[in-house]
Amino acid sequence: MSFDTSTREKNVKLPVQVRPVGGGTTSVELPRSGILGRIWVQVSVTVAGTLSAPNALGVPSVIRRIRLSLNNGIDVYNTSGAGYQYLVREFIDNYGDASPQSSRAAVTAATFVLDFIIPVMLNLRDPMGVLMLQNEQTLASLIIDWEADAVVATGATVTATATPVLQVFEVPQDQENWPPFNMIHAIIEDQQAISGAGEFTYQWPRGNTYLGVYHLLNGTTYTQARLRAQQSIFYKDHAPADQRAIFNNLNNQGRDMSLAGTAITGFNNRVFWDLMGTDGLGSFGTVRDVINSAALTDLASVITCAGAGTLFSVRRQIIYLTPVA
Repeated sequence: MSFDTSTREKNVKLPVQVRPVGGGTTSVELPRSGILGRIWVQVSVTVAGTLSAPNALGVPSVIRRIRLSLNNGIDVYNTSGAGYQYLVREFIDNYGDASPQSSRAAVTAATFVLDFIIPVMLNLRDPMGVLMLQNEQTLASLIIDWEADAVVATGATVTATATPVLQVFEVPQDQENWPPFNMIHAIIEDQQAISGAGEFTYQWPRGNTYLGVYHLLNGTTYTQARLRAQQSIFYKDHAPADQRAIFNNLNNQGRDMSLAGTAITGFNNRVFWDLMGTDGLGSFGTVRDVINSAALTDLASVITCAGAGTLFSVRRQIIYLTPVA
C-alpha cells in the first residue's frame, strides 16, 4: 500500500484566538494527534477611529508576524502579514491566488478579511514536509504577533479574531506506509534596511535546497533585479515589466497585480524568483530549476533600488533533517 491509500484527511478546528487590546501575541499549541499537512486561518479584522498616517502596507500590516514553531527551535513558517499577503499567497498549490478573499486594501475604518494559509507540506498532493504531531517529543505552536494600533494607523482601534483549522492525516498503522519525515518545507522571512539608491545585494543563506525567494521593497522601487551565483553567473536578469509578463504567464490569475491604495503598486517593488513553478504547474511542478545552495559559495539577489526602504525577503526551502542517500 502507500500513504495515500492508508490514511484519511481530517479537519480540526482550534479555539478562536482573540487579538489582545492594543496589540500583542496569541499562541495555541497544536494537538498531538495525526500528521499535519497545512493550517488554514480565518482572520476577521475591524479598524475603528478617526485615522491618519495609515501604514503604507495597508490592512496586512495588522499582523506583524505569523509563526509555526517547533519545540526543537525550528520555525516551519515565519513571515510578516505583509510577507504572506503580498508574496507567499501567490505561490501556494497551483499559483491561482490561495486567499483571494483576503484584503490588501489601504487601512480605513472598516471590517476586513485577512485569512492566510500555512502550507506545511509542499502542496495539497505531495507530502514533502508533513509533520508528525502524534508523539511526545514534538510540540508545535501557532503564534500570531499582532501589530500595535498606532503602527496600523494613528488614531486606530483594532480588534481581530483568528480561527485556525488544521489539515491532519490519520497515521497509518504500518510504518512502511508513512510519508517521509526527514525533511521540512520551510517558509521564512527576514527584513533588511536599504540605505539608498543603487545596487543592493541580498545574500541567500546557504545550506538548504531553494524552491524560491520572493522580495518586497517597502518604501522604494527597483529598476533591475538579477539572480547571481558564484559571483559571475546570472540565472535571471529582469526589469519590472519582465517580472509582470512571467508572473502573469505562470500564475494563471488572469489579472495584473496593481494594488492601488497602498505602497505596493504592482511589480515595481516585488521580485519573484520562483524555482519550482517554471513548467507552469505551480508547486506541483518541476525540480529542474531548484537550487542546492550547499553546492555553491555565492548565491544572491542583486537589486538596483531607486532609494531607501526596507527589503522583505521570503525564502522557501527544503531542509533535510538527515543526510540524503
